Amino acid sequence: MGLLCEEDWQGALWIGREEKSTADPSVPAEAESGDAMNRLAKKAFLERRKEETEVFHPHLPAAYLRKRFACSKRGEARLYISARGVYEASLNGKRVGRDVLTPGPANYHFEIPYQTYDVGDLLEEGENTLEILLGDGWYRSTSGVDGDRNLYGDRVSALAKLEVEKTPVVVTDASWEASLGALAQNDLQQGEVYDAQKEEVPSDDKRWQPVEVLGEDHALLKAGNAVPVRAKESFPGKLILTPAGERVIDFSQNMAGIVEFRVIAHAGQTITLLHGETLDENGNFTQENFEDRKRHKEGGTYQMIHYTCKEGENHYQPHFTVMGFRYVKVITDLSLEDAVFTAHAVYSDMEQKAFFTSENPPPQPAFRERTLESEGELSGDSDRLPDKGEGRLDRGCRYLCEDGTWSDEL
Repeated sequence: MGLLCEEDWQGALWIGREEKSTADPSVPAEAESGDAMNRLAKKAFLERRKEETEVFHPHLPAAYLRKRFACSKRGEARLYISARGVYEASLNGKRVGRDVLTPGPANYHFEIPYQTYDVGDLLEEGENTLEILLGDGWYRSTSGVDGDRNLYGDRVSALAKLEVEKTPVVVTDASWEASLGALAQNDLQQGEVYDAQKEEVPSDDKRWQPVEVLGEDHALLKAGNAVPVRAKESFPGKLILTPAGERVIDFSQNMAGIVEFRVIAHAGQTITLLHGETLDENGNFTQENFEDRKRHKEGGTYQMIHYTCKEGENHYQPHFTVMGFRYVKVITDLSLEDAVFTAHAVYSDMEQKAFFTSENPPPQPAFRERTLESEGELSGDSDRLPDKGEGRLDRGCRYLCEDGTWSDEL
């Protein structure tokens, strides 16, 4: 059950990491430091710029927020949480819930969804730590037509309230701390930049600074009533070598989802994953079926994960992005002999109602592939399949109609 009225949020403030304005010429010292995503975005900006006075607005890092608090006893505990952006929450180092890309898509000018989680099993007597990883989401990713960003604002923030036995114990306020961390960049469509060497931030590290309070308005909050989006089926990858000599992982299934990987590496080595839906006529990796790159304000949809390794075993799964893909091109000097790549389909957690079996092999895999594409359309991100970037306003309904018709005709 959610909070029933605006007054129930009393004391909770919208908080975020202090950021310089993206129009501030000094921002590059913080965000435009040569990371893979901003290099591509700035190159496209410079090619399109018409006036010297135009300012490049770099992608900004994810924020790590935390609150340490004492709890005298365990009991029924609920966490109410939202973001102008996207969030992942953890309590005492354990992930809260299974949902991804929360609080989900909305017209944030008119309503802001929030979620409610039972966290009684995660709470401990004595010292506790509540953490929030805060990303861009639909709020300021390249979610607009032709790659427009900052559709609802250029500052992301989180709002939360933790109750134990119906008594408020923690709210987001000025007592929280914020820091940068391993997730250097995140964008729903462009991908993520991640440096595993920065995963561990000591509790007394100077990078932890007071948060910035970004408002206290609760009027737009609304209990989220959408089916939660989650990582669902998993697909093992098969390494292939294309005629052009590219190392490509084939997951044998087109989907909207993410790729989890495990590799052994030395600190500082990098691995870049580029996601695509098809191979070209020569059997090589391509993203040329994506939306017109000349129209896109960042030169196209990257669908890229750029990962910097720590020493030893590295394990990564993206946080705040979803790709449309079957094939993933791997760019690295690492040996992939013992590497493990697994794709996870990401979509709304709905019960499947349509099933199909046949003695004729081709239709059954085709039915499942089309079903997964339909489910990808229901991941909350109505633009997830990158080769279908035209006609965005009606695309969700149009493709659902096509999928249903296709299934009936099969």
